[in-house]
Amino acid sequence: MSKVLKQTLLDLKDKIRQGYIGDLYYDTITKEDFTSLYSKLSTTSRRPRYLYDHKNLILQVRMPASRHEDIVDQLKEMINTKLRAAGIDRATTWSNLAPLYTLGDISAEPDGCWGPASDNNPTVVMEVGNSETSGQLLLDGRHWLENIHSSVQLSILVKLKKNPDIIQISIWELDHSRYLRPLRTSHRLVKRTQFAEITRSDPIHRVTITSTNSPAELRIPFTMFTGPSPPPGVNMAGDMIISQQDLLDLARFHFVTRNGYV
Repeated sequence: MSKVLKQTLLDLKDKIRQGYIGDLYYDTITKEDFTSLYSKLSTTSRRPRYLYDHKNLILQVRMPASRHEDIVDQLKEMINTKLRAAGIDRATTWSNLAPLYTLGDISAEPDGCWGPASDNNPTVVMEVGNSETSGQLLLDGRHWLENIHSSVQLSILVKLKKNPDIIQISIWELDHSRYLRPLRTSHRLVKRTQFAEITRSDPIHRVTITSTNSPAELRIPFTMFTGPSPPPGVNMAGDMIISQQDLLDLARFHFVTRNGYV
């Protein structure tokens, strides 16, 4: 074990025991050290999120707060429940803990991911930002779409804001309309297609919603989760609908004391 790896492991284990919340950065981490560190810490009771820059040998470790984890868990369960209700859960695959994916020089773990059961590559990813700035969250979410080697077709970005307390949900997809003309580009073009904002208006957790759709809802084609060629007998017509009531319930269950709200 290298000296750098040993020191990094000791520091991370100490931060995990302390219940540290925030982002940590480590430099001069070789690929071999990162692989070893990831395998040693991936089974801890509190699992950090990792982002590794292979080119610059920089490791970013995110220790999310409870409100971040709550939104991740709620949205995963909501989406998985809707996949089961539509009878297509066996045509899709997902994991309670999103695996590590490498695109270009970056290895990272999304907060959530889904894809066809016949493939190990994700087509839908979710990223939640609490301590991150809106700009950093956007970079994280667009990274999954823009890389020319990516299998991802849609990114769900969720930003938690304070003063006032707000949940912003945006849907980003590939911008196919801009591929009609020849382009010389090293990345894929993307655009925001949907947006919803849920605002906590007072301590009894009343919320308001603005959305680009009317009524206020988010719609995701089921084929985003299963791929364009689902298994025989699976009817893929229609969209997954995250309704206004779904968004209201998400907010009401989130804006509670255990997540640090008063």
